[in-house]
Amino acid sequence: MKTSVILFIAGVVLIVLGALAKILHWEVPVSGSLFIALGFILEITALCSLLARSRRSR
Repeated sequence: MKTSVILFIAGVVLIVLGALAKILHWEVPVSGSLFIALGFILEITALCSLLARSRRSR
């Protein structure tokens, strides 16, 4: 469960950084869209992991 929470928080942080990079037009070598996409992937992975774990415990 700790891993899922950490993955979810990391996803949120990546999404926020990506949004800030796009809004503030930061000059970073990686685009903000990539941060947003990676954040969503991490969040979906964390939620699927939690869902699978809850189904196993039934």
